Amino acid sequence: MNDSRKSFGVDESRYYVPGNEDVYNAFTSDISRSYVGDVVYLLKNNIKVLIYNGQDDFVVNTPGVLNYLNSLNWVGTAYWKRAPKQIWTVHGEVKGWAKVYNNLWFVLVNHAGHMVPTDQPEAAFNMLGHFIFDHRDWK
Repeated sequence: MNDSRKSFGVDESRYYVPGNEDVYNAFTSDISRSYVGDVVYLLKNNIKVLIYNGQDDFVVNTPGVLNYLNSLNWVGTAYWKRAPKQIWTVHGEVKGWAKVYNNLWFVLVNHAGHMVPTDQPEAAFNMLGHFIFDHRDWK
């Protein structure tokens, strides 16, 4: 980002960093808090929910996330568990896979860790486009 400041008309005295410890520390109590009730509330009220995970994320691992989703107290959980995984491609290149049932979306992003948008920006942008515009065909 710092190399791009001039092209965006940003003053050279501005310096960007990828994270901020003060902001991170201010949200420390939220890190271990369960959001399962919030997710179920959204699903029960027909609000779309996107959960995505980097294939190489060792902080929040995919099997744990899938276990979490498979155990939601939501009427659609049994159907979501049976929904097929779809291989996700962008310009003919496999970016991961997606599983969607009703308003619950899960996407696994290949070659990404905990910071999916940083590791795979094109894939992250494409994934959000699918979600926002309700494109359920991942080819």
